[in-house]
Amino acid sequence: MIQSERLERLKEQDWPGIILRLTAHAAYKVERLRWQTGKKDLPRGMQVKDLAMEAIKMAWTGERKWNPEKQPDLLKHLKSIVDSLVSHLVESAEHTQRELPREELEQVFDPPDDKSADALDELIAADVISKVKNRIKGDEDLELVLYCIEEGLSTPRDIAQTLGMPVDRVYKAKKKIGIILKKIQEENNG
Repeated sequence: MIQSERLERLKEQDWPGIILRLTAHAAYKVERLRWQTGKKDLPRGMQVKDLAMEAIKMAWTGERKWNPEKQPDLLKHLKSIVDSLVSHLVESAEHTQRELPREELEQVFDPPDDKSADALDELIAADVISKVKNRIKGDEDLELVLYCIEEGLSTPRDIAQTLGMPVDRVYKAKKKIGIILKKIQEENNG
């Protein structure tokens, strides 16, 4: 395939939907790993959205060429690029040789006092969300809907519009997430 045809095929894609799905994939990949720099501050100053955008840039510039005849699904191609970028970050010297600063170590090992009730609530909420993510692993609809919710989208219509997904699928996904959340809360309280 010649360069101009490939670029035309790239231009025809649903980029808002691809960006959202690719960012959700990058978040999923990052979430599964333990990072010396923390999940919100990856090595090289990268963030989840940066991984998605870097993969897209690599496809557009031809650094990682997309061949629609071999891989008709552009999103799968971009996900493989993100996987590679995450792998390079994990293997980077910045990640493997970094030690946590003393203040961070103290925060990790010091139990919270009464003044840090908000911090404890945040830890509990993060733990619950992490458990939800573990239980929905592999269900792309649930993963994408949860990612949208975390990004501040709350109405099924907004989520459906953003994902390019039928509203009834969003309702079903939100209902499943709610059931999983309720089970986790019952397990934590029981």
